[in-house]
Amino acid sequence: MIPVVTKDPAAMAALPTAESYAYFTIAQRDRNPAWRNEVTLRSMEHMYGYEPGPYLPKISPTPLLMLVAPYDRLTPGEWALAAYETAAQPKKLVMLPGGHFSVYTGESFKLASAAARDWFAEHLLAR
Repeated sequence: MIPVVTKDPAAMAALPTAESYAYFTIAQRDRNPAWRNEVTLRSMEHMYGYEPGPYLPKISPTPLLMLVAPYDRLTPGEWALAAYETAAQPKKLVMLPGGHFSVYTGESFKLASAAARDWFAEHLLAR
């Protein structure tokens, strides 16, 4: 087991960013005090081995909505944008202010949830 997050950015952690530490610390305090700050090394192997990018050109004509935070340091925004370019239509890109966890709260959450709602209404209700 290793910690999911640590206050020390140089220490070993699954998500070694200050943004990750801040998000999980607040989420544990406010939402789930019983959450344990640990993850297995095997889980980390699977997480870091996950690479959906090569599949994007192959999913067409399935509609694709990508919500990208350009300042995301866990899933770099530039990587997401490069992957988006490989996808066929129909596709839509929504840029969100902030980093990886900003999409879960505040203005980015409002933008992301509205974009998802509209996308699903367009592509699921129409069927």
